[in-house]
Parts: sequence; structure tokens; C-alpha cells
Amino acid sequence: MEKAYAKFHGSYTNINGGRPKVALANMTGGIADGFSLDTPEAKEEINSGALWEKCLEIRDRGEIMCAASHHGKDTDKNSLGIV
Repeated sequence: MEKAYAKFHGSYTNINGGRPKVALANMTGGIADGFSLDTPEAKEEINSGALWEKCLEIRDRGEIMCAASHHGKDTDKNSLGIV
């Protein structure tokens, strides 16, 4: 999907720093929604398992899901080693 989106926009450079939810909406004609994991509410949802349940509901409805991290280089890692 990313390769097709980059090709549509001329190159990967032209989509650098873009938001995956916007790309998915553009490519599918759908409506994008999103949420951040950096909020106190999100941390509560993670700890309680509610976020996992939300992800399962999205999957069960047959919707497309994606995840993204903050901008940076592919070599930038957080304290858990996640790029």
C-alpha cells in the first residue's frame, strides 16, 4: 500500500513524514480515524486491556488498521528498542 501511495505521489520522498491514516483514506476512499497512545486515557486503556478489545472489534468489522510512530530516522529507538 505504501509503495502504491508513494508511486502515486511521485516518490517516497514526497510522502516522507506523512500520516498512514491519511494515506489509507486517500487510497481506499474511506474515512480515517485515529488515536494517540501518549495520553493518560490511552495508557489506562492499554493497562486495562480495553485497547486490545478495541483493536479486535476493528478487525472483526473488517476495517483496515495501521500503526505509526513519531517522525524520526529508522535508527531512532525508544527505551524499549522500538523504532
